[in-house]
Amino acid sequence: MLNCRKFAGIDVGRKSIKVVQVEKCKNQWCVKNFWSVKRSENLLAAFNSIKGDLRKYKAVIGIPNDRALYRKTELPQMKSRELRQAIFWEKRELLKELGGEYVADYEITKATDRTFEILMAAVPKNDVMDYLYLAKESGVALEAIDVYPLAISRVFTSLFPEKNFAVVDIGAVRTEITLFYRGRVDFSHSVLLGGDDMTSLLAKFFSIDESEAESIKIYSGDYRDKVKRCLVPLLDHLTLQIVNCIKHFRQINGEEVETVVFTGGGGKLSGLREYFFNQTKIETFLADELDFPHIKIDRGFDKMEFSCALGYALKGAF
Repeated sequence: MLNCRKFAGIDVGRKSIKVVQVEKCKNQWCVKNFWSVKRSENLLAAFNSIKGDLRKYKAVIGIPNDRALYRKTELPQMKSRELRQAIFWEKRELLKELGGEYVADYEITKATDRTFEILMAAVPKNDVMDYLYLAKESGVALEAIDVYPLAISRVFTSLFPEKNFAVVDIGAVRTEITLFYRGRVDFSHSVLLGGDDMTSLLAKFFSIDESEAESIKIYSGDYRDKVKRCLVPLLDHLTLQIVNCIKHFRQINGEEVETVVFTGGGGKLSGLREYFFNQTKIETFLADELDFPHIKIDRGFDKMEFSCALGYALKGAF
């Protein structure tokens, strides 16, 4: 019988699949294990390779952020039955506007004495069915299918309660920029730019293979100035995308973003935090500099690479 106090978050990326396992240890959730496997064209084979380590865990699989559409809505305070009915009509209206085959779900992000704040997500039905198929065929016990903004909020909002901040997650091929208004998800934006673009530029610039370029990207050492000179156009473009999101946030909410956190494998780029701060003067952190007081994490845990998978696992935990 599955232990409902054990959950695994599965982050299906373009190049790898990352897994984080959490368990309830006394009165605190603890990271028990984490790892990644290379993604192949045969996604089922990749799931089969991890299923043995998930025998006693319920899994939460994340939908890639660029495959989901989001809408925030606010409803007046009402009884549970009335709220479910109101949300049913909100979902129906969203699906009607989208057209096509979509699946929609929601999460209440805040409840006050007067209102409910709700984040709705719609995902192509085929994507959902693909993940259901993978879980069934591989024997992975599926707890839920989750979306990126809610996953990342479970990791970072406890660090910045009631604060306006942004999380910039630089993956292999995409960067996800998620804005939080007073500790709650405001909106998320995907940019087709990632760590692979940085690696490719460095490989050409130094006339080396990409494995060497990947190493120089993170541990630039004596090459720091050359790395910066090579990547400035790309970093300027990324910074512009982040700043545009912050400007949009300011226009909508009338408030400033106080802090930016970089995460993801691409966020390990040497000098990234200093470069962004010098360009924007916004308080800037890397995820691996932060402590997560609500969950026990060993020092060896890679907060940059696995923050998203951790957020998926925490859906089951919370």
